[in-house]
Amino acid sequence: MVRKLFGLIQAVIKPLILTQFMFLLVMVGCSNNPSIDMFSDKTEVFGPDPETDSITYTLPETASDLRLSLPADLSDIFYDDNIGVCGFGVHAGGHIEGLDHVWIVLKAEVPAKSWADGTVKQIGWIGDPKDGEYFVTIDYGHKLVGTHMEVTQPYVKEGDKVKRGQPIGMGMGAERGVASAEFSLVDEGRHTGVKANKGVYVSPYDYLEDGEKKKLVEAYKKNVLDRYKATGENPSGMFCPYQPYLTNEGMLHIRNKGKLTGEWLYSGKWQIGYPNDILTFIKADNPYYKGNVVLAMDDEDHSGMNPWELRGTFEVDYTKRQVKIDNGASEVYYGIFEIDENAKNPTLIIEYQKYGYPTSFSDKALKYISRPAIPRRLAAQKMGMLKK
Repeated sequence: MVRKLFGLIQAVIKPLILTQFMFLLVMVGCSNNPSIDMFSDKTEVFGPDPETDSITYTLPETASDLRLSLPADLSDIFYDDNIGVCGFGVHAGGHIEGLDHVWIVLKAEVPAKSWADGTVKQIGWIGDPKDGEYFVTIDYGHKLVGTHMEVTQPYVKEGDKVKRGQPIGMGMGAERGVASAEFSLVDEGRHTGVKANKGVYVSPYDYLEDGEKKKLVEAYKKNVLDRYKATGENPSGMFCPYQPYLTNEGMLHIRNKGKLTGEWLYSGKWQIGYPNDILTFIKADNPYYKGNVVLAMDDEDHSGMNPWELRGTFEVDYTKRQVKIDNGASEVYYGIFEIDENAKNPTLIIEYQKYGYPTSFSDKALKYISRPAIPRRLAAQKMGMLKK
């Protein structure tokens, strides 16, 4: 997926940068957003880490005690404007429901290395074998399991014992002069977040050894955040100012009851064409972006170019239950909505059109369901929107 993300993220942020740059200049001297609350469900407490200026998160007591290393040297990650990292939880590219893994792009011909000692548990195909995309899953022990994705050439086989820093495989992207190190991490001891077979998907940046985390945060500030503050330009094509950190809040609606904010899945059959399968509303308030972002796309089409997709901003009046969507290119939609929080999964009824607000819901109204805490396609299959 990382090979498709650059144009998609640019399509989202280009209309936002100019309107936000004056705000950005005012905020240059500010620290990272201190107003984000800690997450707590009585047994797990975690949130933005003040030690890293909120760029990563603290870990709950239930987290694994194992600490990791990056899959490449920092000099191979922050090399030029075509490579870098994208944060966990970011709603962007083909994952506007929120990333449960991370995008890391390296210099060309630099292989992805193991984040820790472990055992190779599985090697398989992602999607169509003709695409030549492998995944490599490694059990690190201590309840941590990592998966290298977008691998074109595995250097290991199932059952191999691997060492921290050992090359695992070459990533996709040679045609663009880069190499992908896309990666997901599961902590089998935690339960707050997007569910895996055991445990939940977590940000690998939060689990880095202290020294390595400090170096990564410093490099990210210098090469990404500080450059964006100074110029208002996207440093790598993977930076999203509305979710600017290495670890971001991945599931939004759970802490925004009664609000549009969140990730919504269309309740009808998923197919290419209107209505969009996924609809996401984001309220951002940080030193790099202040405002509301709306994203909508189909599950199978990540082009970002379809006329029914949404990649813009919105204004909302919760008293009148009205929303105004500015999709750029002089496209403005006016909508009405209703949110029901009483269902097992909250529902959103929305109807939007050009030239004025609907006076009431019609047969054109759309029903969306709040994304449950499982991967989006699995959720769609369980709820009958996609075939298994």
